[in-house]
Order: sequence, then structure tokens, then C-alpha cells
Amino acid sequence: MHKYLFFLLFSFSLFSQATDLSQGRDFYFDRLDREDGLSHPSVSAIVQDSQGFLWVGTQDGLNRYDGREFLTFEHKPFKSAGLPNNQIQSLYMGAGDILWIGTYGGLSRFDIHGLNFTNYANDPEDPNSLLGSVVTAVCESRDGVWVGTLGGLCLLDETKGRFVRFTHSDEDPFSLPDNNIRALLCDSSQRLWIGSNKGLSLYLGEGKFQTWPLGETGTEKTLSKAVMSLKETADGDLAAGLWEGGVLLFNREEGSIRKNFLLPDNRLYYVYPDGKYIWAGTWGGGLYHINSETGEQLHLKGNGGKGELDGMLMYSLCKDNNGTYWIGTKSQGLFKLDPNKRKALIYSNDPLNPRSLGKGEITELHFDKNDALWVGTYANGLYKQVGEGNDFVRYGREEDAPHRLDDNRVTLLYTDKKERLWLGTTEGLHLYNEATGAFEVILFDNRYPLEEQDIVYSMTEDEEGNFWIGTYNRGVIVRNSSWAAPRYYDNTLKGGLSDNLIADIICDSAGDIWMATNGGVNHYSQKDEKFYHYRYNEKNPQGINTDHVRYIYEDTHHRLWVGTSEGGLNLMEGEIGADKNDFDSEKVRWIKYTKQDGLPHNRIMKLQEDGLGNLWASTSYGLARFDREQSSFTTIPREEGLFSPEFSVGATVDSKGNLYFGSHEGVNFFSLESQYGNTREAKVVITDVQVHRNSLFPEGTIYNNRQLTLNYEERYLEIGYSALDLLSSGNNRFSYRLDGFEKNWHYAGDRTEASYSNIPPGKYTFRVKGSNNAGVWSTDEAQLYITIKPPPWRSPWALFLYALGAVVLAILLFLAIHHHFSLQKIKELEKMKRELEEANNQLTILSGQDGLTGVNNRRQFDTMVRELWDNLQRTEQPLAFLMMDIDYFKAYNDSYGHQQGDTCLITLAKIFQEALPRTTDKVFRYGGEEFCLLLPGTNKDGALLIAQRIHERLRKSKIEHRSSNLSPYVTISIGIAVSSPEKEENLSEFINRADQSCYLAKKRGRNQTCMDEESFF
Repeated sequence: MHKYLFFLLFSFSLFSQATDLSQGRDFYFDRLDREDGLSHPSVSAIVQDSQGFLWVGTQDGLNRYDGREFLTFEHKPFKSAGLPNNQIQSLYMGAGDILWIGTYGGLSRFDIHGLNFTNYANDPEDPNSLLGSVVTAVCESRDGVWVGTLGGLCLLDETKGRFVRFTHSDEDPFSLPDNNIRALLCDSSQRLWIGSNKGLSLYLGEGKFQTWPLGETGTEKTLSKAVMSLKETADGDLAAGLWEGGVLLFNREEGSIRKNFLLPDNRLYYVYPDGKYIWAGTWGGGLYHINSETGEQLHLKGNGGKGELDGMLMYSLCKDNNGTYWIGTKSQGLFKLDPNKRKALIYSNDPLNPRSLGKGEITELHFDKNDALWVGTYANGLYKQVGEGNDFVRYGREEDAPHRLDDNRVTLLYTDKKERLWLGTTEGLHLYNEATGAFEVILFDNRYPLEEQDIVYSMTEDEEGNFWIGTYNRGVIVRNSSWAAPRYYDNTLKGGLSDNLIADIICDSAGDIWMATNGGVNHYSQKDEKFYHYRYNEKNPQGINTDHVRYIYEDTHHRLWVGTSEGGLNLMEGEIGADKNDFDSEKVRWIKYTKQDGLPHNRIMKLQEDGLGNLWASTSYGLARFDREQSSFTTIPREEGLFSPEFSVGATVDSKGNLYFGSHEGVNFFSLESQYGNTREAKVVITDVQVHRNSLFPEGTIYNNRQLTLNYEERYLEIGYSALDLLSSGNNRFSYRLDGFEKNWHYAGDRTEASYSNIPPGKYTFRVKGSNNAGVWSTDEAQLYITIKPPPWRSPWALFLYALGAVVLAILLFLAIHHHFSLQKIKELEKMKRELEEANNQLTILSGQDGLTGVNNRRQFDTMVRELWDNLQRTEQPLAFLMMDIDYFKAYNDSYGHQQGDTCLITLAKIFQEALPRTTDKVFRYGGEEFCLLLPGTNKDGALLIAQRIHERLRKSKIEHRSSNLSPYVTISIGIAVSSPEKEENLSEFINRADQSCYLAKKRGRNQTCMDEESFF
């Protein structure tokens, strides 16, 4: 009695520590359900294989998850090649990646590499069959595969396909205590532990079991006998989940209870030890995170808010090889928990907290010399963080504000070389007095009283201590360190600014001043004491792509970045400070980055580098990180914890290198740990190969290192791949290459498919590599070996016959030489020559090549245009077709002769080929003097650019044509048709549009390009 009373007091003391600490530890959950491809929202079991795939058992089928999509395996009526039942109760990943699946219709052995199912069912007439139909647990030991059911325990002999049964017997004290088996565990010592409705048992061998009955009447006092879950802890204890009995820690060596943690809801369904912590899932009370040393309990309720767990019925839990937790619920789907991930929005307005950050757009974020965070807003004043978390003091123009400002619209926060803090508002410039905690107004000169001060947008300090101040309407004001004798630069001065609106200003590492204006980039050279302007010029494609510049940034590699209002980012080629004697802005090359290069939006708000030197760009609708290896941007997906994708101009970095970005909702925080903590390489797998849109093997096949042999006709390939990094699959990036067909890698971004058409016969290796969510690229590539057989006329047998025919022909020729020394001999030789020429012409036609010009012929065009047209319907990419006719070519032949005409055609074919920038663009001789181009993936602007390039190259070639009624040189008329997925037209209509446009070009005077009734060039 005293012992039991002590146990109850001990258990109550642990229960009293159970508090809702979810506010103290800000876990962030991502949810996956039917909308994401999950077959059912009731997730009963989760395991991971050696490759990295996640296997999810539900109440309606088995799912394989690669981080992006689910592949479902299910029961197929009247077919044995599938699950015996879709209602899955348990999963166990055995040796050799054999997945054991416990269902409500028996046991299934699934070879996940061969995609083969072997099913075992209960047969009432067979005592060696599975005992019961509902399989609750499976595990492997040296004895074999153990299977727990609601009718007892079984041991499978795989070689014979027979089961040995173990059940309860009232007459045998060493039998199982109960036939309702709920949990199985093969521990690190290869001993089998069994959890049933009546206690914990250990298999002793030879059909005997030792049982600890638990419960009030047992040798070990607990509130329940029913063991629902069993796992081994890091220190060798057993963690057991008891139905209505909490979490039990059991010393397996001593056979005694170490601890029993009671919870507000003790209906435990599973336990999962995790270092010193234990995850405990309950059947109605949500999820608990228990410190096994202190007993402290974190209760994760199923509230269902953004980033929160939903549902109170916890069904399963798995920790993958990246440390990500996967939680299955009874009806709310699958939840992913990255322990390093937090809600990005850390400071925002809280109506219940008067000291929280105020509402409004954040215009400035800044850390002062004491690492205190200052937050400037557009209409609600200035805030200084004074405590931990969302604790701020406000500066405003209202009389009741804790600290007074002359204006609530903050435009600038800047710390100078003396570590003084400056504040800019729409009413002027202010200096922070640290002693009084107030901001003092700085007047530029006596001409401007306080109420008419300039709007200060930006500020910097040069190497001599001069302050350069950018204003909204008065250009740049320069003051020396004593704040006297100002200088003014604006657009009224000769050689001055290009515009008076100075959005940003910096002093670069070489000591020069750079300004972002509404009239392009302005560069002040301290050496020359001159301004240089970088303006938009539509005739200079190497120049900056807009005059509306918002932001200037020099990164740690001394590269100058320019953020614009609508043109994305411009990067000046070369480093700042490099030896440059020529500041001619027309000779400076700018590299452009827009939405096509991964930016979420072309309106740039701010650029920042984190503590590792990685560049980030906030835009008006999204955040992106620069991938230095691929020279492109990766958009941060919403599931990374972003509350809203709409960012403002405020951004900064703290002393640890962590990033802060302002938005209309508050301050977003991105830590180095959460962004770059994943150093594990993502395994890349090739998941699908389709030939003419038909998969070669069943869905779910992995193609890594496979050898594929395809016929000559099977030359249109689509290859799918995936990176098994489940942490944040939206940030995975890929590059691929087909060795033997191309030399360069294709950076595919987040696309998971590569397409190839018209691959010549030969042997090839498809290679693909990928990155994880932190930008770590895999060193091991996924490879696929492809052999495309030659056509029948190029097969070994065909070549043998050709050789045999040549030998026979040689013998006949030899005999003819010896038997004919007359004119007949010459005639026979000429006849044979003609026959050979005809044969060669036939072979040339069959090969798809024009015999004169060497480009593709009409037959090849008919084949290729159909393939590209079908590809257009699938990939939703545009296709451009250019029909070209040489002007007055008949007159050319009449004047110069047909031999010179052939030379002209050969020269023109070469010009057309040189004008094409990509290997996928093709030239065809359509017939006579007509040529055409097929440009896959090319829109109207791209097609017009190619046409213009052809006209220009033809003009420069100056091929003489004295019989032309138009020009002394050869000219050409071009008709263009461009089709896109939105156009509902057939192939014949598409070709006819180009032909009609070419006819229109000739009708309107020739030597021009027409497209859909419009003329160009």
C-alpha cells in the first residue's frame, strides 16, 4: 500500500510539470494532405528507405514521397501485383530496403527497387498461415520476420512461406499474456520485445516469453497494462506508450520501471525517443515533447493555424536522415517539422501588447553600435528595441509619444565612422543624442527653416570624412566633417547630376561615390572630380536596362549591384577599383537579372549579404537568394515561414550575420543556422523515362545506372528526376547534360524534367546533379546510359551488304575492263556512274540532308516540324517558323548561270546557319530558292531578332546581283509565323501563315520581313 501510494505521488509530481510551452518554443509545421497528392489524410505509419524516399502508410494506400510529389501504390482487384488491402496499419523497413506492410487484409513484402509485392494472408484451413488479418506491427531479428496481429504473434520463414504461431494459453505461464499484439521491437542486443494489451513481454526462445504485466495488479505499478508503442532510447532503456498510462521508461537490463511520465491526456498511441527528449503522440490530446531528464513537457496542440499542428489524434512519427520530423495524424494529413525552422515574422504589431512594434510599412532597419535594433516606418514613426522579443519604445510626433520626432515618416537610418546615429525623415536630417535619447535637427543652411527642410533619402561618408546626402528634390548635398560650407550638386549644373531624386548613395571601396537616381546611375570619380552617367539606351543592349534606379550595393567581392523599379537587378561587369582609365558609360557592360533568372519580381526593394557572403534580394513580391555557382537567383518559397511575400525597403544584417527584412506586416528574420544548417547532399534519382510520352517501365521505377537500348525511331526522350532532400524541396535546383550529344550543362532551376528530340544513333550518358535547400550541390551524379540503334540502312547487316555489293560491282567492273576495249566499255562505265550518282542521291534524300547546300532537306523538315509541333502541345513552349525566298533568283540564274546560282545557294545556307544562336535551331532547304527556319522555344521578339540578323549579314556579304530590280546585291524576303499553346490552330494553318507572310513581304516590295500583316526591317 505504501509502495503504491509513493508511485501515485511520484506520477503526480511528473504530471504537475505538464504545461503548455508552445509559446516558448516556436516550432513551425508544414502540412501535406490530399491537395498535395497524399492518398488519404489518415497517416498510420511512416518510414524512410536508404535512398531517402519517405514511405507513408495511410488508410487508403501506400505513398512514396520524394519531397515534391507523392506516388501512390494501392490494392488492385483481381490482381496479385499490389497491396492486399488499402487500409495500412504498420510499416517496417527491413534489410535490403524490403518494406514490410501490415494491412487490414494481411501482410505484404514489397521490394521497393523491383516494385514487387509478395502477399501473405490468413487461411482458416491452414495452421501455417498468417494468424489474423489485421497486422499491427512488424520487425526483423536474427530469427526472421516477426509479425504482430490482433490474433497473436507469428514468425515468418521466408524460404518456405510459412508462419510459426505464438498465442496466449491459460495453462502455460510462459506464453504470451494476450493475443492482441500492439508493438514489436528488436533491440540493439537482438532481443525481441512485445507490447500487448496485458503488458510487456520478452521472447526467451523456444516459444517461451517473460512478461511484466504492469497495471495496478502487476509487479510494476502503472495506471495501464496496454502497451501501444515500443522504442529503444539512446541509453538502452525501453520507451513504451501506455494506453491511459502515459509514457513509461523501462530498464531492460534490470527489468524495472525507471520513470513514468503522465500527461494531461494519457491515451498514448506512439512514443519516439530523440536524444534526451521523447515525442509522445496521444489519441485526442495532441503531441507532447518531453524532457526525459527534467520531466518538462511541451504541449503542441492541434490548433490548425498557419505553421501550427492540426488535429488532436496523433497516429505516427518518423525522423528522417536530415533531422526533419514527420507527424501523421488520424484525419488531418501529414505534418513536417524542421527543428531549425521558425516563423520568419518575428516582430509585428500585437494589439494586446502596447510595447510591440507599430503598424505600417517598414522603411528602415538598422543596428546601432550597441547592437540595438531600430525600425523606421513610413507613417508611424521610429521604434527602438529595448528588451528581448517584441519590446520596443516609440519615437513619434504625437505629444503622448515616449520620445518626440518632428515627423513620423522615416526615410533613413545611418551610422557614421564615429558611430553616431543619423535619422532622415521627410522633414530633414537628425542626429541622435545618446545622453538624452533624443534626435536633434540638423539644418543644411540658413536658407531653409525647419518646416521646409529637404526630404533626405540616403547618406554616406567618403574617405575624407565628407557626408554625401541624397535628397528627394535637391540632388546631393556635401558637408565636411565640421558640418560647414556645403556643396550642392544637381541637374542644373553643367556636368552635374542626371536627375535630382537621389534614392540611394554609397561610397565604394575605391573611394568613389555612386548614386541611384530617377535618371539612371550617377558615378562621381574623386580622382577626376567628375560625374559619369549610366543611362538606359535602347540601342545599347549591353547597358543598364532602365533609368528608374532605387538601390546601389557593393558586395564583399567588390561587385556593384543596381536595383531598379521595374528592370530587376543590373550587375556591373568587373570589380570596383580595378584599373580603369576609361569611364565611358557606353563601354561598361551590365549583366541583367530578372524574373527569368529566378527573381520573384522585377521591383527590387533591398539587397543584403548574410554572414557567409551570400547575396539576398527582397522584392515587392518575394525574396530570393543568389546562387553563385549557377549565377541565378532562387526564390524563397512561402513554406519557409514567410508570413507575406510583400517586402518593403527596410533590411539589415546583425553582428552574427543573420538577416532582417521589413515588410508591410513586420520584421522577417532569417538565421544562418536555418538557411545553411543542412550540409547533407541531396541524393538525385532518375524517376522516369518516357519515349514519345510513354514511360518505359512501371511508375515508381528508379533508373539510376540503368542501361537503355532504344530503336532509331525512339529518339524523342523525356527524362524525369528528383532530389531526395525532404527538408525544403522547393529550394532544390538541378543541372543536367547528355554526354555525347552536348558539351555544356543545362541549369534547370527547379525543373525536374529534361527533353531531347532527334538524337542521332550512338551511345550516350545522361547525367544530372542537384542541390539541397541550402544550395549544397551533390558531388555524386545520377547517371543513365542510353544506346540508340542506327536505322536499318545503317545497321551492321546493311553495311555488310553494301560492302558485298561493292565487291561484286568491282568484280564486274574488272571483267568489263578486260572484255570491252571499245566505245561500249565507256558507255557502260558512264551508265554505272549515273547509277551510282542516283544511288547517292537516294541515300542523301534518305539521310535528310540537302545534297547541294548541306542543310536539312524538305523530307527532314516534314519529320521534324511534326515532332516539334507535338512537343509544343506538351511543353507549352512557343515555336517560330521563318519562310525565306531569294528575291529575283531566276534572273540571277539567267544572268550568271546555274553553276554560279548553286554557289550563291551554298553561301546563303551558310549565312543562315551562322545567324542561329542555338544548336536546337534548324535550317532547311524547302525547295529551289526557298529556305526555312524552325526555332523551338522562340517567341515573336526572338524570331524578329533572327530575321533582322539574317538581313544584316546578307547586306554585309554583298553578293552581286546585277539583274535584280531592287538592289545591286542579293536580297531576301522573309515571312514569320509564331505559335504558342494558347493558339488553337493546326500544323497546316501554322505553316500557311508563314507562307502567306512571305508572299506579303514580296508583294510589298521584297527585301523585308512580314508577320501577320505587319512589316519589319
